[in-house]
Amino acid sequence: MGTDSLAWQNTDTVEEPVALPSPVGRLTTTLQAEIPRLVTNWSLRVANLPAFRATPDLDLTTLRDVMPDVLSAVLTAVEAPEPDLDPEPIARAAESAAAHGAARAAAGFSLRAILEEYHQLWAVIWDAIWKMEYDPEDFVAALRDVQPRLSATFQTVTIAAAEGWATSSPRGETRS
Repeated sequence: MGTDSLAWQNTDTVEEPVALPSPVGRLTTTLQAEIPRLVTNWSLRVANLPAFRATPDLDLTTLRDVMPDVLSAVLTAVEAPEPDLDPEPIARAAESAAAHGAARAAAGFSLRAILEEYHQLWAVIWDAIWKMEYDPEDFVAALRDVQPRLSATFQTVTIAAAEGWATSSPRGETRS
């Protein structure tokens, strides 16, 4: 029987081309894989902000609370090609950010502290993007496409976090 038994196999099949992810898709996939490191970098930055330094009993676990979920939702929303056609990813990111803002309000943090947190998250993401090893041509395409998506997504989640804070904030004293 030797090798002749394999001769009957159909060699006329045409393989379907595999769709490769877009440059933005590759970039966001890389960032998704780095969420633990990104959240760690973010928490170190945020822990040094005045509002958080003034809270000595705030541990890093509490500080990080829902940020991995927020970051994952943000990156998923950035990857979505048409928010108007599929609003679910941006809605999920906004819901996560609103819950985060509400939790910070309940803990007594100021709106300024929330806005600083999202500014630091934005900075951590861009730091990671600039440090990526990428084919220069793909990197330029990814940057061109990701910048407006990231800006629009961060605008939405920052507003959602602020609204979550505003609807949950006790009108008492807050940490600035």
